[in-house]
This record gives sequence, structure tokens and C-alpha cells, in this order.
Amino acid sequence: MLTKKQVVWIVIVMACIIGLLLTLFIINKNTEKKSSQNSNPSMSALSKNIKLNTAEKGFVAIYSDAMKEGADLVSYSPTGDIIGVQKLENGRALYYSTKLSGNYYITSERQNRHYVLDKLGILHSFFGPSKYEQDRAIGTSFVKSSGEYLFFSMNVGNNPQYSPKVYANELVYSKTGNSTLHHIMLPGYFQSVVEKDSKAYVLYIDGNGENVGIYVIDLNTNSLLHNYSIPNHKSQEQAYYPVGQNNGSSLQWFHNRLIVMLDGNRPGIQDRPVMQIVNPLNGTLDKEISISNESFSLYDTAIHDGNLYVISNNNKIMVWDDSLQNVKKIQLKQSKDFIQKKETERGYISGTHISGNSIDILYDFVKKKPLDRVREIRRYSLETGSEEAVIPLSYHSDKEIVRFLGTN
Repeated sequence: MLTKKQVVWIVIVMACIIGLLLTLFIINKNTEKKSSQNSNPSMSALSKNIKLNTAEKGFVAIYSDAMKEGADLVSYSPTGDIIGVQKLENGRALYYSTKLSGNYYITSERQNRHYVLDKLGILHSFFGPSKYEQDRAIGTSFVKSSGEYLFFSMNVGNNPQYSPKVYANELVYSKTGNSTLHHIMLPGYFQSVVEKDSKAYVLYIDGNGENVGIYVIDLNTNSLLHNYSIPNHKSQEQAYYPVGQNNGSSLQWFHNRLIVMLDGNRPGIQDRPVMQIVNPLNGTLDKEISISNESFSLYDTAIHDGNLYVISNNNKIMVWDDSLQNVKKIQLKQSKDFIQKKETERGYISGTHISGNSIDILYDFVKKKPLDRVREIRRYSLETGSEEAVIPLSYHSDKEIVRFLGTN
């Protein structure tokens, strides 16, 4: 028969063994969880949540610098009242944004740290595939939603670790309802992407900056199906390249056609952009259309109410219907004072947003230092081109770059 002292020691030893087994079990589970997250990077595996108030039919302005970390996200009411401010210590070069399933995705051109503003106004950070370090200087060239997919690029370049032999980019994507990030690396610099029938069409310029093409990727198998060459008039005298300053604006899917926006790189053909109509089945050129017979500095494109809108930096919008017949040219009506203001204070477009029968255009007047700059949104009618509202962005930021997204 065991003594009382022996029973106590047996209990202590058993407790230690059970504790050790529990510790090993927990460590094993955490290791498995970490391994799973690394092999299947998740859009929901995000950093701390931050609440940013938003308003219906309002705006979120994104202020950031190209070379320095630190960004400001400011939400505005429809009339320009500030209703929420959030400073992002790690935000940098936040140039691109898109909307998918009520969430807004904002990506950096300079580093592997991006943000999503969800339906509740909560801000999270997210990253590319786990093989890339967080905050590493591998940024995006666009973020696009198309169909049920979110796409963004990673500009890997000639990287000794990831792509030592060719200049390459990685297409990263996830489908609504599935948080897993898929990714595929291919040569070239990616310009834009559209999705149709579980295929991604990726517009790119090759690593030498000479040729243009479209990759066709099977999203079900994450494999390359085709590589279409784009006839970009390459010769000793001229060449055409994807054009459009705003977030992947050089490629659109329009009534079962691929629309590629190109502009020349030589005096005499610059600001004379063309759009090429490409057959998605075989990559052949069906038609090439001159966008304007006048100087036309292309800034952005959008599909809205079944029409294709091509927006210039110089107050013109060209509109095509589903047959690609030119419907109309919209000339934005701007006062002499505002035109003079743009000239003297070096005002330029820093974002556009179409909603209903109106287009909102963000102007940034860059002559002064950021804290002293005028930044304002002007709303114009898509029917008449007349000015409907002027909405000043009253927040004073020391950041060089401003972008915006509409929260309606």
C-alpha cells in the first residue's frame, strides 16, 4: 500500500507529464497552423483592425509618399466634411484601389504591404504570397476586380532571389468567398488584367520595353494557356505602348472583346492614342480605332451603363457604344478662372470616379508644398459636361500624392 507521500509524488509526476504532453500538442498545432498559412496565404490573415468612419456617397482620400513610409486615409461626407482620419505608419505609395463585394482594396506601388477597407469601415493590412517578406520593396502596378476575382500584380523585376534571369511580374489573385491567394510568375511588366470564363487576360510589356502582349491564364489550373503578341507598330520610327495613367486603364473587356489602349512614343504621334480590338479566342487584331483626331492625353477608361468611356487629361471624354461606333464627345465645361488656375498652380488629375450620370474628378494643384496645396473634387454631368459641384478636400496633409475612392 502506497504511503501518502508516495501518492503525492505520483500525482505531481502525472501532472508534469500531462502538462508536457499538452504543451507539445499546442506547439504542434501552432506549427501546423503557421505552415498552412505560409503555404496558402490568406486575405483574411490580416493585422490589427482599425475603424475608419465612412459615409454613403462620400469619399475616402488616400495621401501618401513615393519614397517615405507613412500615409493618411481620410473619409469625407458627400459635401466634403471630414468624418474620419486614420494614419498608417507603414503605408507607402498607395496609388491603386478597386472595389469588390463591398470591400475596397488599396495597394502600394513600392512595397509588399497593402490595405483593405471592409464593408464595416474596418481597415486591415494584407500582403502578397508568403515567399515574399512583408514590407519588402516589391510593389504592384495595379489592383483590379473583374468578375468574381480580385487581381493584383507584384513587380518582381530582375530579382536575384525570385527571378534572376528575366524581368518578371507575378499575378496574384483570389476568388470571392475563397481567401486563398493563387499566384503565377511570368516574364514582363504587367499593365492590367480582365477575367472572363475563369480565364485571366494579362496585358504586359516585355522586360526589354520593346514588345507588348497578352497572357491568357487558366484560373482553375493556375497555368499559362496562350501568349498573344500585340502589333504595336514597332519600327525604327515609332512604337506604341499601353497608355493610361490610372490603375490598369490600358485594358478593358467590352462586349466579348479585349480593348487595348496604346499611344505612340515619338513626337508627332504622342497624344494620338489608338484602341485595338483583340479577339480573345486567338489573339488576332480585329480592328484598330483612333481615339481622337485631336490631341488627347489619355488618363483613364471605364465601362459604365454598357458604354466605354475614355477620359483625357485635357477635359475631353470619348464614349463608344457596344458596336464600337463613336456615340459622342463630352467636353467638360470649365471656367476661364479654373483653366487659368490649373495652368498657374500646375493642377492635374489624380483620380476619376463615375457614378450614375456624373463623373467625379480629383484635381491636385502641385505648385506649392503638400501642406499648402489645393486638392478638390469637381463633379461633371456625363450628359452635358456641365459642372455640378465643387467639393474641397480640406484635410491638410504633408504627403506628396493623393488618390481617392468613392464609397457609394
